Amino acid sequence: MKSISIVSLLILYCIISCGNVVVNAINGQVTYYNDQGYGSCGTLIDANTQFLAAVPPGFWTTTNPNLDPVCGKQVKLTYNGNSITLPVRDKCPGCPNNNIDISAPAFIQLIGSLGPGRVSVTWEFVGSSSSGGSTTGTVSTTNGNSGTCPRKASVSVGQGCYDVWVSKCNNAWDENQLYAANPGVSCTSLQVGQQLCCGGSTTGGSVTCSRKASVSAGQGCYDVWVSKCNNAWNENQFFAANPGVFCTDLQVGQQLCCN
Repeated sequence: MKSISIVSLLILYCIISCGNVVVNAINGQVTYYNDQGYGSCGTLIDANTQFLAAVPPGFWTTTNPNLDPVCGKQVKLTYNGNSITLPVRDKCPGCPNNNIDISAPAFIQLIGSLGPGRVSVTWEFVGSSSSGGSTTGTVSTTNGNSGTCPRKASVSVGQGCYDVWVSKCNNAWDENQLYAANPGVSCTSLQVGQQLCCGGSTTGGSVTCSRKASVSAGQGCYDVWVSKCNNAWNENQFFAANPGVFCTDLQVGQQLCCN
């Protein structure tokens, strides 16, 4: 077993025992990945379209990773004055304790492109897992949507993200859409009365579209939005232009709005 530095042990202790995670920023490197399937926290992920982070093994403390307290924590990465805050939803098995892996669209949003592959950053655990995260956007330097939300719902006792999204927002369950409408939210520790954004209207017909693109074989929402629409990837903007779309079930020839 690899040895863990005293600093890493102190950080790990704080993650487990502190209500509000306050640690010094870690100097390390960030890489990206685009895996699809179940993450180490036990939920379906799509690192090709979602904004999420995978942290090193040294920060996991339970036999069953699905129940680990690190799941749902938030990490803030900073690079050249740009910052992004992401929910922890996976483990990076090959990462030393000062490095971190993030999803492809998050890497693009922070670094500018996937080209570098690996860059030096500072990163840290921030806030509390019970804070629910920010609903004003994931990147501090990009506020194109200014945090506006056309529909909201309050969390009741015992409710999780699924319950609110389906029963109160009247949406079909889709994690991509939930996290696009509520970037940084921690579904493992919602608070009673916390407001979640329900996303755009489910009735359709209210979104005008000036540009469209067709889905080709093997393409996902990210691929169409970036390569065919020539847009910078932004989940909020994508789902605002395409309310109700299911990124996990796109059909060849399906028309997506490029607005």
